[in-house]
Amino acid sequence: MKLTIKGVAYETEKDKCLAEKTDGCGTSWCLKQTRGGKFYIHECRYYVGGKPKPYGMQLDTFSPGCLIEKPSPHFRNDVERRDFIRPVSRTKALAWCIRTQMPRTFRKELTHLI
Repeated sequence: MKLTIKGVAYETEKDKCLAEKTDGCGTSWCLKQTRGGKFYIHECRYYVGGKPKPYGMQLDTFSPGCLIEKPSPHFRNDVERRDFIRPVSRTKALAWCIRTQMPRTFRKELTHLI
C-alpha cells in the first residue's frame, strides 16, 4: 500500500518493520519506519459485511485464501481486508513498543523514560 500524508510517502511493503503485534484473530499492527526516518503504525484488519470481524471468529471460516489452501464450506464472500496508516512521533513509537513488546513486569519502570 502506498499513501502520502502531509508530504510524507508511506510504502507498507518497502518500509522497515521494527516491531509487530497481533491479536491472534486476524488483526495485526506493525511499527514501521520510512526510508526518510518517519515512524508509523500499519494496521491490517478484516471486515465482514462492513463491520470489524468478530473477536474469536477464525479466519478460515470467512476468508478463502487467507491462511488455508482450501476454504471452509462456511466461508463468506463479503469479507475485505483494510489497511490503516497512523503516523506517530519518535516518542509515541517508543511508547508503542513498550506497551506492546515489553513484558508487563518492566512496563512501569520503562514508562518514566518517555
